[in-house]
Amino acid sequence: MTLGIDRSSVEAADVASQPTPSDADQHVADEVRAAFMRDDAVASVVDRVKIAARGGVVVLSGRVHTVRQRDLLIGDARAVRGVARVDSRLIAAGD
Repeated sequence: MTLGIDRSSVEAADVASQPTPSDADQHVADEVRAAFMRDDAVASVVDRVKIAARGGVVVLSGRVHTVRQRDLLIGDARAVRGVARVDSRLIAAGD
């Protein structure tokens, strides 16, 4: 039995209701990436790191070569204005 609901309308409504990063969140993510690029110790692995920001929380994910690189990335992200917390999902080769 069909209830007469247009499935595509329901799917579109679901997508529209999902939060998207605000301009402020995108700015924070961009500033974190810029901070990484300024740090010679981690600039070579920036392309391996995904950065997401939402409401002051930055999530870092990806694989890096060393624990030191992971720690430096976390520290660089914490130092960026607008970052309240860093959630690291980074994996170092030695982990």
